[in-house]
Amino acid sequence: MNTPNQNFAFPVPSEILEPYIKDAVATSVLAALGSQEEIIKKLIESAIKTKVNKDGHVSRYEYENKFTLIEAVAQKELQRVIAQVIKDMAAAMRPQIEAEMRRVIGASGTVNALAKAMCDGMLPNLSATWSVKVGVDD
Repeated sequence: MNTPNQNFAFPVPSEILEPYIKDAVATSVLAALGSQEEIIKKLIESAIKTKVNKDGHVSRYEYENKFTLIEAVAQKELQRVIAQVIKDMAAAMRPQIEAEMRRVIGASGTVNALAKAMCDGMLPNLSATWSVKVGVDD
């Protein structure tokens, strides 16, 4: 006599039943979801409507999810393009910028003020950290 806790034993090996079970499950899932076109449409709508943070990720903090994915991606791309334009402009104006910096630094008292500002900023940090890096690029 079978008890409620006793496992059922199938006379057919699971290797034979598994493909049929998978097919039945897949058919049921597809029937519940609809056609492939409908699935794709729903996925795209969901992705577009989902609110994300400024980095384009769904944050675990609800208040950070202020943007649609399109807004977040467009914002990041615009920032990248604007930064590149500014870098290109600065590179084109480099000779004028260098000349103006030399003029300002060469003015009376400016060199002393620059040296004082560097020392005032650097010396307190020497005692506050274990390693100090100072770099002057030319």
